[in-house]
Amino acid sequence: MFKIYKILQSSGYTRVVRNCRLFSIATADINSPSSFKLKTLTTEAGIERRSVKSILESGESNEQVRIQGWIRGLRKQKANVFIDVDDGSTWNRLPIVLRAKDKPPDITLYSSIDVTGILVPTPKNPNLLELHPNSPITILGSCDQKQYPLGGKIRYDRDHLRKYPHLRFKSSKFASLLRLRSATATAIHDFFKENDFIQIHTPILTGNDCEGAGEAFLVKPMNHKLIEDIKRKSLAVDATDAKDKKSVDPEEVFFDAKTFLTVSSQLHLEAAVGGLGRVWTMSPVFRAENQQSTRHLSEFYMVEAEIAFAYEIEDILSIMESLVKFCIRRVIFDEFSEWDFCCEENLDFKNLLIQIWNKPFTIITFDEARKLLQEKADSLVPEGQGLNREQELLLVEKINDNTPVFLINWPKEIKPFYMRGCLDDSNLVSAVDLLIPEVGELCGGSLRENDLTILESKIMGMDPSGKMIDSMSWYCDIRHFGGVPSGGFGMGFDRLLQFLLSRGNIKDVSPFPRWPHNCPM
Repeated sequence: MFKIYKILQSSGYTRVVRNCRLFSIATADINSPSSFKLKTLTTEAGIERRSVKSILESGESNEQVRIQGWIRGLRKQKANVFIDVDDGSTWNRLPIVLRAKDKPPDITLYSSIDVTGILVPTPKNPNLLELHPNSPITILGSCDQKQYPLGGKIRYDRDHLRKYPHLRFKSSKFASLLRLRSATATAIHDFFKENDFIQIHTPILTGNDCEGAGEAFLVKPMNHKLIEDIKRKSLAVDATDAKDKKSVDPEEVFFDAKTFLTVSSQLHLEAAVGGLGRVWTMSPVFRAENQQSTRHLSEFYMVEAEIAFAYEIEDILSIMESLVKFCIRRVIFDEFSEWDFCCEENLDFKNLLIQIWNKPFTIITFDEARKLLQEKADSLVPEGQGLNREQELLLVEKINDNTPVFLINWPKEIKPFYMRGCLDDSNLVSAVDLLIPEVGELCGGSLRENDLTILESKIMGMDPSGKMIDSMSWYCDIRHFGGVPSGGFGMGFDRLLQFLLSRGNIKDVSPFPRWPHNCPM
C-alpha cells in the first residue's frame, strides 16, 4: 500500500488517496481470513457506509452510519415520514424516520437514496433499530410512478415479472430468490472442496455433441470478410491445398471443424479426471430444443462431477445424494429466514425438504420401475423408451411417498455410447437418473466405458465411415494411456433451485432465462 501511495503522490494524485480508504495487507493477520474482508468506503467525515444486512445484524444504538439503497415503503404522517430502505443485501428492510418538514419534495417509492444518520432503538422494540437522518437525504435516482411497470402496492405474479427481465431484480421476492441461488452455488463449491474435488473450467466452445442427439447450437463468425481473410491466409501458407480451401464450409473455416456451444462438460471432465482423480465444474450449457415447458431452458447451468477409480454405480450415487442433501441443509438451516421470506406462500414445503434430508434415497432398477408403474399406477412405459415426466412424478411422489429415487441399470439402446455395460447383463448399462418430487429428473450419470476395444466398436457402430472415431481419437487416448474405470454425473442447477424453492416454472429461477422465441437483452 505504501509503495502505491508514493507512486500516486508523485503523480499528483495525493488528494484522491487521502479521500479513499485503501485495504492494507501490511496490517492484516495472515492467519485470520476475516482480516482480508473488504473495507467499506467512508465519507470525508469518517462515517462508514454499511449494508442494511450488517446494520440489522450488528448495528449499535447511537452509531452513526451511511446507507444507500431503494425506497420500498413510504408512509407519511402529520409529524413524521417513515421510509423502508432495501439495498439488496437482505430480505429485510431498515426503517428510516425523519421529520415531515425535512422530507425531500420529490421523494417517491422505488427512488434510490443516500442517507447518513444515527441508529436509534425503535419505540416498540428496543432490540430493533431505526435510522434517524442527521443530514439531508440525497436522492440519487427518481422513479416515475406512472410509467414504472412494477409500481404501486400490487403483488405482481411471476408471469407479469417475466415480461420485464431487466426490472424484475427490483422485485423483493425475486431478489430473495437470487440470494438463495447464490447461497446454493456457494454450497456446491463448499461441498466439492470439502470432498477434495478439483474445479475445472471447461470450455463453452466444443467440437463434440456429448449427448449425440444433434441438439447443439452451431457457432460461426458473423463477419464474412473475416471468413474470406482466413481463407486467403490459409492458401498463402499451403498453396497445394488451394482447391480444398476454396470449397471449405464457412461453418468450419475458423476452427477447421464445425464448432458448437457445449451441451455438457462431461467429456472434458473425463480428460481431466485422468490426471486429477476427482473433478467438477459448474458451467452454462446450451440445448437447441424446441421446448417451452416449465422445466426446460435453452441455456442453463449444469453441475457436473467425475471420479476416477469408480467400479460400482454406488460410487456415483453416494456423491449425488450427499450433494443434494448438503444443499438442502444449507438453504433450509443456514438461510432459514431468507427461505421463509422467499417461499412464504408454501411454507409447508419445508417439511418435505426436511423429510428428504432425513431419509435415505431409494434405489431401484429401470425394469423394476416399469413394473411398479404398470402394477400400481396402470402406466405403461413402452419398449425402447424412458419414463416421461408424468411417470417420473408418479414413481417418486405417489408410489415412493415423496422420497427421491435412483433409477439404475438402463437399456443400452436408450442411453449414450460412453456408458459402461452392466457386468451381469450385456443389454443394460450402469446408468442412473435421480428423480425428485416436484421436478422429476434432476441428475443423470453413469459409469464410463473404460474398455478401449468396446468403446471403439461402439463409435464405429454409430459412424461406419470412421469420421467420428477420428474426431474422437483424443477420447480414446484417455483409455489408451493409463486409463482407469471412471464415472460421473450431471445435475441441472436450475432444476435443483426449482426443487429447493418450490418454483413450478424454471424460468422463474434463472436471472436471464432463454427459451425458443425469447432471448431479450
